[in-house]
Parts: sequence; structure tokens; C-alpha cells
Amino acid sequence: MTKHPINILSETMLHEGFGVLNYRNGNLALELQDDFTAYYRWLFGNRDILLKPNFGSHITVTKGVNASKYQGEKVNFIYSHLIRVSGDTTQDRSNIFYFLDAWSDELIKIRKELGLKTWFKFHITIGRVRY
Repeated sequence: MTKHPINILSETMLHEGFGVLNYRNGNLALELQDDFTAYYRWLFGNRDILLKPNFGSHITVTKGVNASKYQGEKVNFIYSHLIRVSGDTTQDRSNIFYFLDAWSDELIKIRKELGLKTWFKFHITIGRVRY
């Protein structure tokens, strides 16, 4: 299991998951089952409040980097079930996106192999507010 880099969250708040890497249009994403984020949108009561992510349930790993050699690899990750909202730590796009924090030593290793920053913060977008 991937270990959380910061020991702030209780292990009862962390869960294990896995996905399959998909390289498409110059981007590498860890694709998850679509019902993964559907569950969290359901918690909002009215499913029309949040639009589902454009590319389904996923964790973005890279953008604009040739990472095709990782296509199809199964990767493990951990995530917190605490729902966060964009703008909760910055003023950027406040209250538009809802997401879960995610961590993966395997994804960090891939980013390191590609020469990318390794302190990248992974997340799983639950949805975007419908306006």
C-alpha cells in the first residue's frame, strides 16, 4: 500500500484503490471505475448539482509529455474520503470543483522517470458545479 506522505489524516480516513493507466492525446491518466465518483456526487442529494468529470473518474498523471510506455499498467493509490472544494486552500476557482486528495508512490515514480516534479498533488475530481 502507498503510504500517505503526511501523517495528518487518520488511517481510517484513507482508502485503497487501483486503476489502469491510459495515455491519450498527450496526457497520461489513471482511469478508475466511473461509479467511483458517481457515489460521491450522489452524496450531494441532487445529482444535477454537480456535473461529472469530462473524462470520467481518473487521476491525471501528466499532461503534454510522451508517457505512452505506461499504457495499460495497473497502479495502486490511496485516497481520503474527505470531500474538498476548489478554493478551500487558495482563491483559485473558488467553489467550482469538488475533489478527493489522492497519493501514489507508483505515480510519483512515473513522474520522476519522466523528469517531472514529484511533489505534484494528485486528486480525483468528483464534479463541477452546474451553473
